[in-house]
Amino acid sequence: MQRTLLRDERGSILATLHIQDNGDVIIYDKNLHYKGRYIAKNDFTLDENGRYVGRGNLTGSLIVR
Repeated sequence: MQRTLLRDERGSILATLHIQDNGDVIIYDKNLHYKGRYIAKNDFTLDENGRYVGRGNLTGSLIVR
């Protein structure tokens, strides 16, 4: 598993991405609250409540400043 930080233009942390070996991506906000996931096998993104967001990796759209 790889961890990546998303930062804004000032360098503040917006989110943490946990990239799984199978290509799935789990995203947490700056307070480490779960925000959703991308499921690579099916190529779609789910929000924190398990609702369908859309096709492709849309995890970045789950973070609100």
